[in-house]
Amino acid sequence: MVTAAEGKPGRLLGTIFNTTGEDVGLVIADTDEEVSVSVPAGGRVEFDSSPTLLKSTEARPGARTDLTLRARGDTVTVDVAVVDGTLDQYAPYVPR
Repeated sequence: MVTAAEGKPGRLLGTIFNTTGEDVGLVIADTDEEVSVSVPAGGRVEFDSSPTLLKSTEARPGARTDLTLRARGDTVTVDVAVVDGTLDQYAPYVPR
């Protein structure tokens, strides 16, 4: 997740793959918000070219935070790094 600071909007980075033959609705959530993403059958969603934002980031850059992923009745929690634009490769993704 890329953010300017704790409490500021955070943009997801990475790729979600769908290896099934059906479109899958994916819900990505932190403790106070969730966003929905549709992942096409046999396809993927690349968040660098498909901006997906959470309104606020619960951790400061340099820390880690948990996100919950829900799809097809299954739920998993993932540990996600929180970064800012200090490193050049993340600077274009910091929400403005």
